[in-house]
Amino acid sequence: MTTDISTSKQLKERIIDAFLNGERQAANSRHFAIPRYTVCRVLKLHQEREHLEHMPKCERPLENCTKNKSTRSVERRLGEG
Repeated sequence: MTTDISTSKQLKERIIDAFLNGERQAANSRHFAIPRYTVCRVLKLHQEREHLEHMPKCERPLENCTKNKSTRSVERRLGEG
């Protein structure tokens, strides 16, 4: 069992190819010596996105951000808010 958290693109491609050729998820897990959860996650992402590229998460828009309570109280004391 590997201890590396990230799964290489080459391994992901091999997992998908094996699954598309009819090999079950548990068999893929044993064959590649990785957790079954990793196999399921790779297959799920491939099914959702239909590619293996990394997609960074979107940042929260600034206009929707609310200031935290301590910042509001400091501004109120300074007469800015």
